[in-house]
Amino acid sequence: MTTTTAWPHHVSIELWGSDHYDTLAYVEARAVDHGGILAHPNMRTDAGRHPRFYKPLHMPSSASDGSRYPTRLINGQTREHHDDWDCLFDMVAEGLIVLVNNKATGYWEVEPGRRGPLRSPDSTAPIPTQRVPDQKVKLTGRGSELVAQLRRQAAEGHSRRKLDPEFLAAFQQRRYAG
Repeated sequence: MTTTTAWPHHVSIELWGSDHYDTLAYVEARAVDHGGILAHPNMRTDAGRHPRFYKPLHMPSSASDGSRYPTRLINGQTREHHDDWDCLFDMVAEGLIVLVNNKATGYWEVEPGRRGPLRSPDSTAPIPTQRVPDQKVKLTGRGSELVAQLRRQAAEGHSRRKLDPEFLAAFQQRRYAG
């Protein structure tokens, strides 16, 4: 069954902290160097929220369940039960990345027992969802712009884990101006 309700675990970009930006940098590296295919054991995975991404990918003797690690947001805030996959879906909702559906394998799974469609605020088309962990990600123009800013900040000796507030305000204003 397909549901069209809003993504209930969405964290808006204004609240993002180091986990979102680290995941975005990882997605960019995989998009550039590996054709957009994620190395799933490198993703912080809450086995209870995303069991299909966790079970086939982690060796039980060495893997730890990512549910112990909440997503770090700005100003020391955290979001429990929100892993790197949720950060990935937040990026989709913010229009920074797209998930490429492999028609042979099905849909991205948004959370256990609940499949998309997930919609980007800038798009009326549903975002494909996927049940198996062998899909590709691609950066959008907005995503590339944001990653470039994070790299620029890092090159200037500033943190890549927090976006410059002036840049973020202008970035969001451009999104909603059109």
